[in-house]
Amino acid sequence: MADPLQKVAPGSALRIPAVAYNAFVDAALDYRGRARTVASEPPFKDTRNGIVYVRNDCGEDQARFAVLGLDDLVITPADNLLEFKNRVVLSGVIPELRHRGRFGILAEPLGIDRTGLAYVLGICPAKITIPDDAQAGPERARFADIAEDETAHLTVQSGGAAEVLWLDEADPELPEGEDDTRWAVVRLGIAPTVFPIKLEQTGGGNGSASGPATWTYTLRDFYTEAVLLEATDPTAEPHQWRRPAVGGMSAATFGLAHYTHDGRLALSWINETVEQEAC
Repeated sequence: MADPLQKVAPGSALRIPAVAYNAFVDAALDYRGRARTVASEPPFKDTRNGIVYVRNDCGEDQARFAVLGLDDLVITPADNLLEFKNRVVLSGVIPELRHRGRFGILAEPLGIDRTGLAYVLGICPAKITIPDDAQAGPERARFADIAEDETAHLTVQSGGAAEVLWLDEADPELPEGEDDTRWAVVRLGIAPTVFPIKLEQTGGGNGSASGPATWTYTLRDFYTEAVLLEATDPTAEPHQWRRPAVGGMSAATFGLAHYTHDGRLALSWINETVEQEAC
């Protein structure tokens, strides 16, 4: 028996058996059903891992590789559930302290209120500024994060969410006393929870049999030696250090720190030690 779905040769008379016609109808019905399903549940449209959509809510145009703080969702499940499922869109704003570790680097220029792509995880180019007071030099610039109120670059700092993998050579014509801004390659999304910090005792006393120590410190970046905080009491909020109620304590030189949820630097531990007299 001849195949009812056999192709017709050029010039031959067209005769469509009922079996073939019904197969065409079944195929058309199947296509229509799948088209309706696709229309109601669009395929996932986000890009590869590490890149998301960001809307420029900074109030001014932003160049490629600008650094934007990441805020609320632009499209929530309550607004449009299907769009929320298919595309994450975050509001991008001028960075504040609360955006430490919560930023994106634009993969394309972005006009006001326009939506585009931004790196949030993985390796990408970035502009990084090394503060002029980073006395240890750029060769020890290991981490970076947002610079407050600045979209043009990241800034070198302890515990940053961007690990510096490569740093360009310095501008030979850079005036003395100015911050050093260079191209870099960074790895985003690796912020350490706790990181080392240097302490310089700048005030207070070592305590006695009738009262606690009152040492205060200047806090410096462990790698670059840039000043992070001055006249810091490690027992005051938001710091976590606790001293004995009485007794002498030798001043600290080293500590561990973290950043709070609102971007404040907090000491977790310092190496103050109890002073003991020889027996």
